[in-house]
Amino acid sequence: MEILIEARPQYLFTKFAGPFTYSFASAGFKQVAEATEKHKCSRVLIDVTGLTGEIGIMDLHDLGVELAALQKYFTRIAMLVRPDQLLPDRFMQNVVRNRGLDGTGFVDLSEAEAWLTNTSD
Repeated sequence: MEILIEARPQYLFTKFAGPFTYSFASAGFKQVAEATEKHKCSRVLIDVTGLTGEIGIMDLHDLGVELAALQKYFTRIAMLVRPDQLLPDRFMQNVVRNRGLDGTGFVDLSEAEAWLTNTSD
């Protein structure tokens, strides 16, 4: 798996690509958290459209728990996914939000950016 991290004017853009492994995704979240401090930017867009392979429901749960545990680094997180990666019940989003992190999933980049950069709410 590869991770690209790029500071953009209003948020930190990150892209995860390659074959999915739980350990690399977990380490990637920690790397993104460190980058928020380096770039002094707590709004993050994580693009996972380049991931391949299956991501099991327990992995989604555990990754959601790990991401929420890093919430001191994040004001808001938008995750850009392919339609086949977004479960109808938005399971990972619910795991993250139930633990206090303002995060949601999108299949459209412009919608993700609009939500992420909205400062009126």
